[in-house]
Order: sequence, then structure tokens, then C-alpha cells
Amino acid sequence: MQDKASNLDEIIFKQRDHFFPIYAVLFLIGNLSYFSLKYEPSQFFIKSLVIICLILLAMLLKLKDILSLRFFIICILYFISSFLISYFRTNINQPLALNSQIEDAKIQGEIDTIKPTPWGYNLVIKDLNIESLEREKTPAKLRITAPKSKIAHLMQGDLVYFRAQLKPPTEAILPSGYDFEFISYFNEIGATGNLKSEIEIMKYKEEGLDHYINKVRKWLY
Repeated sequence: MQDKASNLDEIIFKQRDHFFPIYAVLFLIGNLSYFSLKYEPSQFFIKSLVIICLILLAMLLKLKDILSLRFFIICILYFISSFLISYFRTNINQPLALNSQIEDAKIQGEIDTIKPTPWGYNLVIKDLNIESLEREKTPAKLRITAPKSKIAHLMQGDLVYFRAQLKPPTEAILPSGYDFEFISYFNEIGATGNLKSEIEIMKYKEEGLDHYINKVRKWLY
């Protein structure tokens, strides 16, 4: 048995420079494992993984001569650390989203994008100031649907003021349908809604190369 372990250690020692692809695959599997979950893992589960990582690290420091066991521990650490990194990265940078509908929100912000739809235009607004919300509860961005007649004078980068009905991003209507909430999450959009007033321009964006590019893009739309 000891001879087999020694032979395995010898093989691992000779192949140690070729293990990076294995570690990379395990890291990717850990990442995909987190994002494939249907529910957010509990705090107890995450704390358990952290404790397991610490125990494995302690073992790794002690087992300096048993290469086969070290290799096995490192593989587990790559998988678990990737899972934990995905969890913490997602939760630390989680964009704020509305919890409930606001019937008449007074909004000031900068136009991030203007995109046409079959029903008009979608405006994504960033650097928001919403009168009825505290600053720490304000989403990073929101998306507003507006008719073409109300956005004809607008350009990307303009500072604007308007009123709108706001609501949290909606989930998929059908089990395999388009998940608006999922897409909004990764675009940092924490609210959607419909325009209820004219859009007033508080400050025009300074003209530059991107200003003329946006003019051409808008004309093409």
C-alpha cells in the first residue's frame, strides 16, 4: 500500500507543471455550480464552506510530503474557493432594487442609453435622485418606456427630470420565458416603469465626438 502511495506521489511530482488546466476547470465548475443554483445558499452553508476551507488549508501546511493528498486537497480548495468567490462577488455588488411600486415618482438622472422598441423607446437612467427614496435605497439605474414623441429632443448624457410610475423588475411570466429580473440584475437596473410627464432637460451634454455618434445612431433608429 505504501509503495502504491509512493508511486502516485512520484507521478504527481513529475506532472506537477501540467496541473493548471485541471485547477482552471475546477475553478470554472465551482463558479457554474453557484450560478446554477435555484435558491441562494443559506448563511450556515456558506460559513460551513469557509470552515472547511480553513481546515483544508491547515492540512495542506502540515502534509508537505504526501503529494497525492496535497493534490486532492488543492483540487477541493479550488472548487470551494470559486463557489465562495462567486457568492461574495454577487452579494457585495448586488444592485439595489425596488421592493414595491411607486405610483408617482419624481426622478432626476442622466440618460445612459436610448433604445427603440416596438412600443416606443426604452430609456435607461443612471446617477438617480428619486424624491420619495432615501439615497441608500435608490437603485443604480432604472428603465423607462416612453413614446417616440417624448424623447425626440433627448440625447445620451443629458441630465433630465421627469415623473414616472416605478415598479420592481418583473420575473419571467412563463417557466421558460424571458426573465426580465435576471437580465435587469446584471445590467444594474433596479426599477422599471412608464413615463407620466414630459421629460425636462436640466443640462445638455457637452458636444463631442460621442455626441455626434449618438446623433447618427438615433437617426438610424
